[in-house]
Amino acid sequence: MKKGSTIYAIVAVAMFFISSVCNAQSAQNASVIYLQADDITVEKYQALQNALKSHSEFTVKEVCIPAHVIAINQLTGNPDEQAFAQFKSIAATVNILNISLRTDYNDEKFLQKCKSARSVN
Repeated sequence: MKKGSTIYAIVAVAMFFISSVCNAQSAQNASVIYLQADDITVEKYQALQNALKSHSEFTVKEVCIPAHVIAINQLTGNPDEQAFAQFKSIAATVNILNISLRTDYNDEKFLQKCKSARSVN
């Protein structure tokens, strides 16, 4: 291996580790908001994923289309209601219009709703 290639490989590995650490810290600083999206479909979810690529303040933690629920990691640092308003405007761009914030949800309730919806369908 040439000297230049070795340096490039070392820099690439270092960048990978720095990126991994930053992503881990971002995930730790995220708060989760739970949403009811009555009009979500597979196609709209795919469009939402594409739209979120340009909005790094939100990532999808989990989605359950049969139950019409989405768990979103929000990295804005804003209160849930404010983050929801921001997310709702992004969702509207992909025609997810019937969406509400579920402050009564947590991971357990989210999974229960999803399990119930899957056992019915």
